[in-house]
Amino acid sequence: MIFIIELLFFLISNAVCAEYPNSVLFYYSNRPITNEQLNRFDWIVLDSNANCVLKEIREQFWMKRKPKLIGYLSIGEVEKSEKSFFKNCILGKNKEWNSYIIDLRKDTCFNKLLKKASIIRNKAFDGFFLDTIDSYQAVLPRDEWKGYERAEVKFIKTLRKKYPDSLILVNRAFNIFDNVKSYIDGFVVEELFYNIDSEGNIEENSKDEVNYLINKLSYIKRNGIPVIVIDYIPSYRIDLIWKDLINIRKLGFIPYISNRNLCVIGYSCGIEIPRKVILIYDSTFTFSKIRQVSAANRLLQLPVEYLGFKPEIYDINREKLPPPYKSEGYLGVIVTQVSKKNLLKLDSWLIKAKKNGLKIFFFNNLPLKKNYLKSLD
Repeated sequence: MIFIIELLFFLISNAVCAEYPNSVLFYYSNRPITNEQLNRFDWIVLDSNANCVLKEIREQFWMKRKPKLIGYLSIGEVEKSEKSFFKNCILGKNKEWNSYIIDLRKDTCFNKLLKKASIIRNKAFDGFFLDTIDSYQAVLPRDEWKGYERAEVKFIKTLRKKYPDSLILVNRAFNIFDNVKSYIDGFVVEELFYNIDSEGNIEENSKDEVNYLINKLSYIKRNGIPVIVIDYIPSYRIDLIWKDLINIRKLGFIPYISNRNLCVIGYSCGIEIPRKVILIYDSTFTFSKIRQVSAANRLLQLPVEYLGFKPEIYDINREKLPPPYKSEGYLGVIVTQVSKKNLLKLDSWLIKAKKNGLKIFFFNNLPLKKNYLKSLD
């Protein structure tokens, strides 16, 4: 409880006096963002190729409070699908992400990245998030770093000159910060306190590593640049997420906490109180695709709304279920009668929902799969 009180205190106090955005979202998914989620964030960083998400958001801009949309742009690496476009610019391969490190010092590479930036800007993004800035360090000898960094500084200055009203965020640009601080609007760093390894386990950074990064980031903040910290913590560890939010905010940084792939809505300084309830039915039993004849609609929707919750109805026979996370605004799940065939599909999803802290209520039948029953222990 004390964590919740502390967190609310920091969120309210910082929201009043902040001179720059108080909450951020990094979201690389094609799934649309709801109005409630839009209202929580000041800056929203999106995959610049996720056109359907951008269209959904732009259609919601009747809202008085308009978040800034920032497009992702990797300037140090390209995906495998882009390799042929950058064929004369490849320096090496990043095996972890199956991507290719490119040479920004080459004019062809430089100009191709500017073309990508132009495409992003023409999609009505309000700015750029420049990632993979330090990738060159994995393939170039140290005596070539300065030359590469000069090319990065030139690129950022060129971007600022071409798009003077656009926001520019940089990721881990420590080596070039002093040369670009007058041209950027935000500085991002990942894994200050926590990370998730390839097997899904939480990794905590050493005190020496944390202190090293804090000193670097505090210097950047003293120069008037907003510092955004992205930590990776599984969504079911809500206790650790709250603790991390408080610790990052105490340092004067803007926190964002999500899963490793940034494909779900995570946590920042604007926390949505979960009030959505997922109602699951199976149209196999209704003999109709019309939602209104289902038990979820006839018997459950009205009482759920009366209690102040927001029901979302899904037909497991025809629809994909949403990710069951509290950060997505979900509080619980009500399951009506489901066929054995669809119960197999529902089994692992319910285990994930329970693991993430959602309350689960079974209306009319109880799944008897061993996997689910074991998860109740």
